[in-house]
Amino acid sequence: MTDLSDLTDGDIPPFFREVVERGWSVTPSGGRVLADLCPETFSTYADRIAEETTINGRGMTDYDLPAAPHERTPLLVRRCLAYVWACLRKAHAHFGDTQVTAYVSLSFADTEEALLTSNVTFCTPLPDVRPYIPDVEAVTDAAIAEVTMERQAIPNETHSGQLGILSSLGDYEPAWLAIGHKRVVPVPAGSRVDDALVQRITRGCRTGGADALLVMVLGSETVGRTWRLIAPDVAASELVGVSSPLLLASSDQQGAVLFSRPGYALVAGTAEFLKGAVPEGVDGGRARFGRYARAAAKRWPEFKDISQSFPPRHIAWARAREIPAGTNAARQVKMMQAFAAGSISGADFAREWLDARRASQNDGERLRDPLLAAFDQIFSLLEDYSIDPALKDPGDLSDEELVDAVREVMERTDGFG
Repeated sequence: MTDLSDLTDGDIPPFFREVVERGWSVTPSGGRVLADLCPETFSTYADRIAEETTINGRGMTDYDLPAAPHERTPLLVRRCLAYVWACLRKAHAHFGDTQVTAYVSLSFADTEEALLTSNVTFCTPLPDVRPYIPDVEAVTDAAIAEVTMERQAIPNETHSGQLGILSSLGDYEPAWLAIGHKRVVPVPAGSRVDDALVQRITRGCRTGGADALLVMVLGSETVGRTWRLIAPDVAASELVGVSSPLLLASSDQQGAVLFSRPGYALVAGTAEFLKGAVPEGVDGGRARFGRYARAAAKRWPEFKDISQSFPPRHIAWARAREIPAGTNAARQVKMMQAFAAGSISGADFAREWLDARRASQNDGERLRDPLLAAFDQIFSLLEDYSIDPALKDPGDLSDEELVDAVREVMERTDGFG
């Protein structure tokens, strides 16, 4: 049996990887074709499916594979399906639907060596056009696989090894969390999947760059668990109302939502994934869950332990003197003090302060009033200031007006002295 659980772009030969990267286009007759495979001039075809399968069809690279069937077959199948999966995801992102169908054929070459070869093509079924292969099961001289995004399934790591998101204990695998420095944030949840939980995974996919999500229903039996590939735009209709335990993951495995029981879920992912999945920030999300755990203590007293397992990395600072040295928020304060003292120019202050602000937000540093209000006022001032003098509008603040406004914010905000 060929292990298909950890297919990656690395399984795709260089030529076909370039085809994937170029994506899809549309022919003058409306055919959906891979852009890198398009001819310079288009021929006449019997119908659109004939056009699509002809242009998109290619024999998979196999010259570098061993001849022995037991070695050649699994490697060839992996190449084909990794390529198919990548192309189908690109098609969904480009066309906004899952109508493109892939056909993978495996057969023995009519040569003395009789080596196993393969061909991959794509087409979009049409109601008034004869199917590319009317009856796949009736084909006897080749093995045919018909694949769409809606039909893909890959084995779960606890069954065959290998997505590696969950450990044998049912929590996140430490090795998976270590890749990309993923962080975990507990979030409130209902008794079943709701819109809020779906939005976390779909928005995480969007900011992380994944074009599909994986769904696995968990249970006491690990054997037979399978992933199901779902397009983000149908996730709500497919998932809302589904009960726990459930694991949702981005198709590139950069993030996941583990909904193991009613009441809460664990969101984990890279910084880019968490920008969408936990827009309140890592510390903001963890602090929010701490408040939720206290409010739900009578019903779910165990949530206190979960909250304590994932404490905020930073407390929310209210005054400049509370901010620890070495943080980006401390850098923002230092820039304000230097600008107010006349040590740096307005342009340098704006660049450095805004850069520190972005870094502070990315690191999950948290503020609260009155310091939060002060920093918001500085940001508003910089929106009315042009760093490049050539781009300055008549109503923009001058350097003198900006420094006076910054000094005023500092003077009326406790803790800057």
